[in-house]
Amino acid sequence: MVGYTRNDVKTWSQLVARLLTAAGVTHDDVVQITFGYGLFTGAFGLHYGAELIGASVIPMGGGNTEKQIMIMQDYRTTALVGTPSYALTLADRMERMGSIRRACSCGWPVWRRAVERGDAPRDRAAFGYHRHR
Repeated sequence: MVGYTRNDVKTWSQLVARLLTAAGVTHDDVVQITFGYGLFTGAFGLHYGAELIGASVIPMGGGNTEKQIMIMQDYRTTALVGTPSYALTLADRMERMGSIRRACSCGWPVWRRAVERGDAPRDRAAFGYHRHR
């Protein structure tokens, strides 16, 4: 049981749809959500917002990095939703596997620290910031 009204979920979905649209996600995208669908309810708003713009949604939940990557490859994920630190974990693992071309993260503080340390994965973008090695 959660404490959201039907109108809360509708509003939340509309806000997330605007956020995803601003990030460039469209009805042609396959969105993989790496937030849990348990007691932390954030995944649901992201899920419904992506559906609202017509994107396909893969409700992966958190963890299991190898399975996340397998699903990304099998379903040709075009947008990843998750924490910046987990996105970097996935990008690093995929880079070692030779299976990533570009990644994007909107978690600027984590990304900025990685860039400043010089260990941000190459050919990655953060909203408002590009760096290529």
